[in-house]
Amino acid sequence: MTTDRLLLAEALTNFIAAIGLVAYLVQIARNRTRSQLERRLSIFLSSMVAIFVMRGIHYSFGASETVKSVVLFFSALWPFAMVLFIEGLLRRHFHISIKILSFTGALIIGAWALSVKANGAFFASLVGFQVVVLAIVAWVTLKRDPSTLSESENRYINGVGIAAMIAVPLLVSDFRSVFHWEVPRMGALGGLVFAYALLKLSEKRRKRDIGKELAYIFAVDLIGASVFCLIWQDFRSFNVACLLILTLHFFILLLKQLVLQERSQVQDWVLSLVESIQSEKVKDIVDFHGVLTQRLGSQSIYPVTEQDLSGFDIDGLKSLVKGSAVLDLSLLKKANPQSEAGQQMAYLLESHQMNQVHVIGEEPLYMILVNAPAIGNASDYQNEMQILKSFLSLIQRKAHE
Repeated sequence: MTTDRLLLAEALTNFIAAIGLVAYLVQIARNRTRSQLERRLSIFLSSMVAIFVMRGIHYSFGASETVKSVVLFFSALWPFAMVLFIEGLLRRHFHISIKILSFTGALIIGAWALSVKANGAFFASLVGFQVVVLAIVAWVTLKRDPSTLSESENRYINGVGIAAMIAVPLLVSDFRSVFHWEVPRMGALGGLVFAYALLKLSEKRRKRDIGKELAYIFAVDLIGASVFCLIWQDFRSFNVACLLILTLHFFILLLKQLVLQERSQVQDWVLSLVESIQSEKVKDIVDFHGVLTQRLGSQSIYPVTEQDLSGFDIDGLKSLVKGSAVLDLSLLKKANPQSEAGQQMAYLLESHQMNQVHVIGEEPLYMILVNAPAIGNASDYQNEMQILKSFLSLIQRKAHE
């Protein structure tokens, strides 16, 4: 395996990963009402995109000190972006000392990267800073109070932790030149793996644990790389083959997930609810709401009952939604003149960072708020919500018999 071939493979890996993460960012940007977590995730992903693009340029065109300094600058900012993302994931503020540490460290080391040629002391400081912040974030996450989050949110966070355990060693491999390791630099692959895991974890009907799924993908690709090298009788290129095959595989999976997620996220959630409603023998609207809450998507779906609408004009809201399957935030805000009930409904959506109201029941009032994409499969949401509406209607009829 020649050095030129390895550098080319590493450059391609970084460019491919950057394209994949940009596609993820575009999907987030398309949401008219982005959640706080999605905004923080955008910062986190953007920092990785900047690193991967600059690294790709650096590996492709040689050791330019300017490009190298920019790469190290964004590497110094990355821990602070991670703190913001995990804070949003846990839905709780980190202690101010953690924020000060990550922010101050990012500024100092980032300024150091831009002003002085990197040396052993700089790399030791950068690695130490990243390790310390990562360890603190991991500790806070492990010591969280599970009762403050829903069951689905705790499962999501646990899955993110498993994905991070796989991605972090790949990210550490980027310090090959510092520690003189004989491995390819796979940090960009780690970014792709982590992004793919985030998308998969949002599915409500995953058939396989995320850790097992990632391990299966790695095993299949390692076997594929071995077969490739055996056919070409060139095992010196095994590292390059593994790196490129894994990168392309996760890139394709990420794009596929981005295309399918808009349709499958709500549909899979509804189908899993229907299965639970049937298996748990739901008898009334209280049981129905309990099943929905247990399987609640933390960021994109939120059920609302009459009891949740204290202070709202219930009769006005019922009149507003009467005969409607779905109400859209943009249409509510464009209405002229805008009724008081319309203003209240718009406020309800904006306060939960959602943009659609799906009416499941009118008496008593039961609605599901959805954060739907700006362009996508809103009509499919109506079809799936109609299933829930039919089930709730059937449950209410049986309850009155």
